[in-house]
Amino acid sequence: MTLRIIIALTTFFISSLSIQASQIVFTDNFNSGDLSHWNVLGGQWGVQDGTLHQSASSSYYTATPGQVIALNGEYSDDFIFRTALGAQDIRVGWSAVGIAFNIQDASNFYSMHFFPGWTGGAFRFTRFIDGQISYVTTSDANIGFTPATGSSYSMQVQGQGNEFTASIWDNSDFESLPVFEQSYTDDTFSGGTAGLWSQEGKGYFDNVGADFLPSSTAPVPEPATAMLLGLALVGFAVRKRIGN
Repeated sequence: MTLRIIIALTTFFISSLSIQASQIVFTDNFNSGDLSHWNVLGGQWGVQDGTLHQSASSSYYTATPGQVIALNGEYSDDFIFRTALGAQDIRVGWSAVGIAFNIQDASNFYSMHFFPGWTGGAFRFTRFIDGQISYVTTSDANIGFTPATGSSYSMQVQGQGNEFTASIWDNSDFESLPVFEQSYTDDTFSGGTAGLWSQEGKGYFDNVGADFLPSSTAPVPEPATAMLLGLALVGFAVRKRIGN
């Protein structure tokens, strides 16, 4: 009977794990102030009160394509990268925040970003090739609300081959359905790493998550996984006791 209960519980937890939507294996809430997992490619980045801030300003159309900090990791193809984000002290229509991905180096990468203060957010998918901007999308997308300066939102980019899906939430968590979601296709860059992107204003970021690990970081088992391992050990112990 005891073994049947353990088997039933184990089956339940396996089923629960299989339906979890998140595949996030790395998170950073910046509470420790440690940026050893990150590589600054442009801008002035620092942690203030448990939030990562970018404080430099530069023109949107320069050979230094925005302020980028990249995760010290690498993926070859598919990936998920997410963050809470916002901006303050902005120039409306010029200041933007978002996610950089398929980063090859400081001058070659994709960026998906929106413009706080601008009606509808003016979401854009851009390429930076040798530091020069190139638009993947021919027009801005309306994300369904106007992001306010000083407020926090959530953004995720998921890549599957040459298809990239952007999701945006009008709050700082990922529990609800996104208010904006759109997919794009482009073949310019393949693989690389992902990071955070800020332009013409003081962007801030928190609660980063990724489904790939930075260098020298071991994955931490999720609570459900740890419980599964515990149940397995209990099962072995009970089985051994019954056998004796």
